[in-house]
Amino acid sequence: MAVARLCEGFKWAANGLRHSYISYRLAVLHDTARVALEAGNSPEVIFAHYRELVTPAVAKAWFTVAPQNTPLTIAPTLATVIKPL
Repeated sequence: MAVARLCEGFKWAANGLRHSYISYRLAVLHDTARVALEAGNSPEVIFAHYRELVTPAVAKAWFTVAPQNTPLTIAPTLATVIKPL
């Protein structure tokens, strides 16, 4: 019940999590082309709109956010799943 009250009136920004992911991912990787591929966008758009919005340290912390008492599991990226030819 306390959580429901805390969230009362909260409005998600359109594509807010997508924009956050792209910003933080770029800060961690420093690879515009890779983030563009993951996001389904062009490197030019990623570079123009998401570059240097957050620091690498803050980005690393963002990716560790998880519910309490829940083991943190990170889905594998394509690079770790697909082996080169």
